[in-house]
Amino acid sequence: EAQLRKESYQPESCILLPAHVHAVQSLVYDAKRQYLFSAAQSEGVVNCWDVSTEATEDSDLPVRRHIVSLDGHDSSVTCLALSSQRLFTGDCDGALSVWLIGSELRARTQTTSAHDSSIKALCACCDRVYSATESEICIWSIPEKGPIVRLHTLHTELGITAMPLNAEKLFIGSTGGDIASWDLRFSEPRPTDVLLRGHSAAVSCLMLYRAMLVSGSVDGTVRCWWLAG
Repeated sequence: EAQLRKESYQPESCILLPAHVHAVQSLVYDAKRQYLFSAAQSEGVVNCWDVSTEATEDSDLPVRRHIVSLDGHDSSVTCLALSSQRLFTGDCDGALSVWLIGSELRARTQTTSAHDSSIKALCACCDRVYSATESEICIWSIPEKGPIVRLHTLHTELGITAMPLNAEKLFIGSTGGDIASWDLRFSEPRPTDVLLRGHSAAVSCLMLYRAMLVSGSVDGTVRCWWLAG
């Protein structure tokens, strides 16, 4: 665990994005284009904002320009992921959609029935995207052109809640509070013997930063794990 430094932010450093009617449950940021994508509970729409451009609004806080609403899911969008020129969106019905990020941001290139139940987590890196329900992980190849292709389907009894990855490992947060990992250096990923234990309730979110994995839990704690090697 780490002692994290507290920072003081002034109100003028905050910006406002009047994005949704319902509770926002997923965010992803495109640093190259300075686009922020958001999805909310009970909504099948993903909103996109240009956080570099201020809009004209009657508000005490600066408001950023809304670019487009990506409408195409038949149920609530549960999670988002980015990889290069593509945005991936998953929903409660198990559908996975792919959107091209470019001059035509509205362009949805593919929708596939990825799972039989709600997609709980999405992550993407290089030429792979990973989608997961509570007990199943699907690995998809991202070609330069054309639709994504399913490569592998993995099964686990952990109860998946969150799922980030780096070049070598896929980390899985669980309903029981443990964090497992899969080794991605093989043609088909393999579970490792490493199981990070410390939370007393479900892992609600995971974040990778350099050589550190940060986990948040329903138990009210945040834990920082330094990754060897």
